[in-house]
Amino acid sequence: MYSYKLKCVLYTPEPIELPKDFFGTFPKINLDSSKYLGNYKHANNKSSKIRRRSSVAQKNNGLVKNIPPTPIHTTQSHSSHGLEDQVDFRLGPLEIHETNIIPTSKKKKRMDEKTHQLGYGLLHLYRSPEAVPEQQELIPNDTNEEHETVLCILAVPSYLTYKDFTDFLGAANASITHYRFIRDYSPNKYTVLLKFKNPQSAFAFHQKFNGRRFNMTEPEISHVVYIQSNTIETVLIPENSYPYLNETLAQDLLHKQVMAELPTCPVCLERMDSSITGLLGIQCRHTSQCYCLQKWGENRCPVCEYSQKPVLSSKRIIKEEAVYECFECTSTESVWICMICGHIGCGRYQEAHAYDHYMSTNHLYALEIETQRVWDYLGDGYVHKLIQNTVDGAIVELPPLNYAGAGNSNTNNRNQPAKLDTISVDYSYMLSSQLDSQRMYYEEQLDRLTHQLSDLTSQVKTISNELSNASTEQSLLIDQGKSLDFSIIEIQKEKEKAEKRANTLKDKYEVMQKNLNEEKIVS
Repeated sequence: MYSYKLKCVLYTPEPIELPKDFFGTFPKINLDSSKYLGNYKHANNKSSKIRRRSSVAQKNNGLVKNIPPTPIHTTQSHSSHGLEDQVDFRLGPLEIHETNIIPTSKKKKRMDEKTHQLGYGLLHLYRSPEAVPEQQELIPNDTNEEHETVLCILAVPSYLTYKDFTDFLGAANASITHYRFIRDYSPNKYTVLLKFKNPQSAFAFHQKFNGRRFNMTEPEISHVVYIQSNTIETVLIPENSYPYLNETLAQDLLHKQVMAELPTCPVCLERMDSSITGLLGIQCRHTSQCYCLQKWGENRCPVCEYSQKPVLSSKRIIKEEAVYECFECTSTESVWICMICGHIGCGRYQEAHAYDHYMSTNHLYALEIETQRVWDYLGDGYVHKLIQNTVDGAIVELPPLNYAGAGNSNTNNRNQPAKLDTISVDYSYMLSSQLDSQRMYYEEQLDRLTHQLSDLTSQVKTISNELSNASTEQSLLIDQGKSLDFSIIEIQKEKEKAEKRANTLKDKYEVMQKNLNEEKIVS
């Protein structure tokens, strides 16, 4: 188990009096002078250094060679002339919501809540160089009492409101005196600092909630860590100027840390081996398309965007592949991106700008964009846990590396990349053969369905023709019926006239017969 340090760096054109840590008293902050920082365009960091190339897959049947970014011989550092216009994706508005439990009597307590807008800055997360046994956390330490009572929960999903989070803690709220909810550049997560009454309650909380799911229907788990210290620093910048990557990295040069800095992106932390981060992994085995990582939603982390590899088909690449350039020399071969700040540098056989970046900033972890492998400069080995298969796009979880820290150079670790390459290639070939058989099966099914569809289409056409003919005959019969109705009406009229004439003639006959009878009687 490691201890961690949380540091907040704020960039402001005017001096601001702030507490030294997150548990101090925050004054009312006037942010009018720093409103222009809202125009800080994060998208510019990616568009200027990305080119597109043909979507046809490269013919490379051999194994991809693992070329670490560390130079074989010590090289002279190069000047960082390409960072003046590069945007630091970590910079964004910072907000802290504080909740303090204030006892009003022996049995009653009052909850005091406030929200503070701190301005624009970034958060740093550092990990101690050596692990500490869990049993030592229970030992009282008078010199560093805050270390024993302050815990941090990293990357709490934003779908959990502050009230939902306190409900998630349940009975543990009784031993917490201060809550600090910190929101940074990322819209999909926030960080929580908790201060406990005593080290024993903090230890019990760590044992209970570390690795526990926030929701049984969601994969995200709580990463509970001990905070050795939490600090707030302010950096003055010229008015109406933007802190680009060269300025934010200059602060790392001024305050080099003995502790190893970790990325604050939860997806990047999940990519790295647990022996490096000291955090538990999501227990979903990362099968298929790794939906547990996609649940973090919108993510501004360039490492996550650049590591999305195109998917291979039997003939060509479906998605268009991007070409990434070194910030310093615009080289496109063996490009590495820093997992801490997003700096892109070239490898050992170019100008070794990725290694120069490590030497300047002590950012230990870099991801090779082409192979998605994570390199640890201090441990001199690969420390990645997840890798994307370029055949179907599935995320493959690799076995633990049993990484033992700096200076570990045993035979197993040296041979590990070659073994993983062999496993990856075998898996790709096996998956390709399975996909081919599945393709043949579904093509046969598709042909059968196409034939059935053509038969049904012809039947529908025949029925439609018969229906149109029947409609024509029906219209003809209707016309004939109308003409017959008119003829019947005319015949009825003629019949009535004939009946009238017959009645008239009958009357005349009767009169004449009567007259004839009378004449016969008289004669």
